[in-house]
Amino acid sequence: MLNREILLNPIEHVLGFMIEIEKLKDVHRKTRPVGLERYENSAEHSWHVCLSALMLKDYSNEPINIDRVIKMLLIHDLGEIDAGDTFLFDKVKSHDNTEEERKCAERIFGILPKKQAAEFLEIWIEFEDGISNEAKFAKSLDNLEPILQNASNK
Repeated sequence: MLNREILLNPIEHVLGFMIEIEKLKDVHRKTRPVGLERYENSAEHSWHVCLSALMLKDYSNEPINIDRVIKMLLIHDLGEIDAGDTFLFDKVKSHDNTEEERKCAERIFGILPKKQAAEFLEIWIEFEDGISNEAKFAKSLDNLEPILQNASNK
């Protein structure tokens, strides 16, 4: 656990955050990358949905700020570091119950300098609420990836 009191300047907060989010690489999902036998990790998922957003941005039904979409897609799964991944088709644990992930997001973003922490939490909440055009677009891509993987892995 990172002790904020011993950090001396903002860059140390950012470096601490960068180290902490490495843990996303160890959060395993219930889907397999196309053509592979192993399960995908959440960091791979984040990369894939970000690249997908860049390729599909012109197909959005509504105008979107692609930079905001990319930010959402890069940070939306960080709450899984403590909470684990919730499978899209899980019948027990719902994507509507994000309290466990929110606590983790608050913890992880709390490592950052306060202004940046507040910005990241705001973006995380915007994604979870799914109301803005950017959040709707990001959530649709987040849901599309496991469907494409499952349909492509025969």
